[in-house]
Parts: sequence; structure tokens; C-alpha cells
Amino acid sequence: MNTPYQELFTAFREARSALEALREREDAPDAVLARDPDYRRLHRCGMVIARLGGGPAIHGAIDALSDDDRSMAALRRYWAGMEEWPQIRSH
Repeated sequence: MNTPYQELFTAFREARSALEALREREDAPDAVLARDPDYRRLHRCGMVIARLGGGPAIHGAIDALSDDDRSMAALRRYWAGMEEWPQIRSH
């Protein structure tokens, strides 16, 4: 059984890997990034994090994944707007 926490932490771990792979291409134009498999992987991870934890999770992941101001700016760019996505709520 895959719990939301397992899904969240798996997405975070995968996001770290994808972000590291993108490090050399972080200034690429959006049109280039859209075709980049590492960017698509990072984007999927951001969607999972946003879906499960909302804005606080996206902001926390950005802070935790960023090594410096440059990587923080890149990750904010990659995940722009995701903090606005509705969070899934368990009843």
C-alpha cells in the first residue's frame, strides 16, 4: 500500500535527483526544458508534492532542495504557480 506520506517522500527524493541532473541546464529556455526528460520528471514530482501538501509543501521542498540562491531561483521558476494548486484532503 502506497500511503500519501510514502508518495510525498518518494516525490521529494526523485525531485532531488532530477534537480541535480538539470543543474547544468537550469538557464535553458522554457521551450527547451519542456522537452527535457529531467525537467519533466522534476515537474511531475512538483505536481505530486503540490497535490499532497499544497503551498506549504512546495515552499518547504524548494527550501530543502536548494543548495544556494541560484538553485532556489531555478526551482521557484520550475514550480511557479504550483503552490496555488488545491491540496487533497482526507476525510
